[in-house]
Amino acid sequence: MSRTPHTSDALDREIGQQLIAFRKRHSLNQQQVAKVLGVTAQQVQKYESGKNRLSIRAMLQLCWHYQVTPSMFLANSESIYLHKPVTEAAEIANYMAAIHDPNMQKLAKHFLRTFAEIPQETRH
Repeated sequence: MSRTPHTSDALDREIGQQLIAFRKRHSLNQQQVAKVLGVTAQQVQKYESGKNRLSIRAMLQLCWHYQVTPSMFLANSESIYLHKPVTEAAEIANYMAAIHDPNMQKLAKHFLRTFAEIPQETRH
């Protein structure tokens, strides 16, 4: 199935729902998000409704602004396109990204490596 820039599908709508959630979580209105992206508030509304597709560049701008990973925009889309192991890995990556204390990050990585029984020579 080919996708054209003007064709809305379930993934576009799902990303739009994530855009709304991030915007509201940060207490922003569409005009403020538009300013971050250098577009109109009407364009933001179209992204949020899934009528227009969010570009990779715009997604990365929003990730930087909201301090989230791109996988967070796809967090709820496993039933649409992604396989369960991919979404579970993304979920773990999101948890790791949310740990700001370097010592806690190191401890969490150690725990995961130990729990996964990764041989010593492959550990970083």
